[in-house]
Amino acid sequence: MEYRVTFLNGSEKLKEEGLKILQSVRDDLDLLLFHFKKPLKEILQKLEDRFGVEIDPSQYCWYELDVLKEDILEEIERILNEYPLCFDYVPDWGFFRYQIAWGGPQYEIRFYDNGLIEFAYLDWFVGVGFDVTEDQVFQRLKEVLEDSGSFEWAYKEAMSSISE
Repeated sequence: MEYRVTFLNGSEKLKEEGLKILQSVRDDLDLLLFHFKKPLKEILQKLEDRFGVEIDPSQYCWYELDVLKEDILEEIERILNEYPLCFDYVPDWGFFRYQIAWGGPQYEIRFYDNGLIEFAYLDWFVGVGFDVTEDQVFQRLKEVLEDSGSFEWAYKEAMSSISE
């Protein structure tokens, strides 16, 4: 999928690095948010390769398939809950931030009031942003955050800290 660059204050190399990280994050979220559309073998392999989670299906009897699926879902839910460093509202800039890494480099998914979903890759005073609004993986992440009430909670938290 092609992504439109929303900002670039750095080199073409930075853009390439940002795109590489964007694809990696997208692959992670695709597994976590669309696992129900994937074959069991693929899920188990990706959980091990990307997150170090080893679930050995040979430890389950054929009649325990539901238990195996339940164990996989528990791991996926745990990883999804631990995946971002934080989810907050940045009032000075007017976006919600799903922060995945911090420092140098830092990367995050930004949700703006106008509907834009942006992946930002930042590295010590330089950065690049990509418009990921049309990507179904990022749309699904937004739905999950909306359904869980995360946007409302983050906004209230930010506003309460401003008024103190």
